[in-house]
Amino acid sequence: MVLITTLVTEPNTSAVASIAFISGAAIGIERVIEGFWNALGSRIGVYWPMTSISRQVHELELELNDALKPFHGHLSQALGESTAIPSYLANAQKDLDTMQRRFDDIRTHGPSNQRMQLLAACAAQSVNFLVTKYQTVLPKLSEGVPLANTAISGMQDFLATFKDNPGRRLLSLYLGALLGLGLAAVFKLDVFAVVNGATDLPATAGLRIVLTGLLIGLGSNPTHEVIQLLQEHKKKQRGKNTSNPKLAADASVPKG
Repeated sequence: MVLITTLVTEPNTSAVASIAFISGAAIGIERVIEGFWNALGSRIGVYWPMTSISRQVHELELELNDALKPFHGHLSQALGESTAIPSYLANAQKDLDTMQRRFDDIRTHGPSNQRMQLLAACAAQSVNFLVTKYQTVLPKLSEGVPLANTAISGMQDFLATFKDNPGRRLLSLYLGALLGLGLAAVFKLDVFAVVNGATDLPATAGLRIVLTGLLIGLGSNPTHEVIQLLQEHKKKQRGKNTSNPKLAADASVPKG
């Protein structure tokens, strides 16, 4: 959307290309950092550098898995006590196996808050489904509900208090700033001069390049928002000059 606005408001091809490059650089830095964390997470855990959080998440996952075992136990006991397997027991076994496969499949995904939320939701859905469907013919299934609900609630409460990894967030900002400053320094990126189409701005060129680099390092959303603000400011200045010709004439007269 920023690029489209720029194409309409900026006839200067060089300015359009510069803004497109700055926007693309911000998106590129986001993708590079995201790829870096994905690669690192697959090797040392998604919650690094907060390893204590990773251990706690692993323990909660094991507790949740253990909380589902009584349902298998009750069903196995019922099957063992039956000389001829009733159809409802065979159906219950199929349902339980299907839900266990779903649970195990989610566990194979890379560790993340989203995976933990899926595990908790899958466990809650499985428990409610089995108890509701088979509570009449398998009343002992209800005995495992309190333990399962406790494990599910514990995981959900933990996820509610830890929605993001603050250590990783700080490192991402630091890495983004370094990459943004490097790009801005190499290519002399100055978003303020490009958008306003002038070099006689309050801050020095070096400071503007540094600010542009930091802005790019923050990612695509902050970069787009700042570009839009600068474009709106430029439009307002044009409107003032159009409505006040004397002000425009005074601004065009060199000082001194």
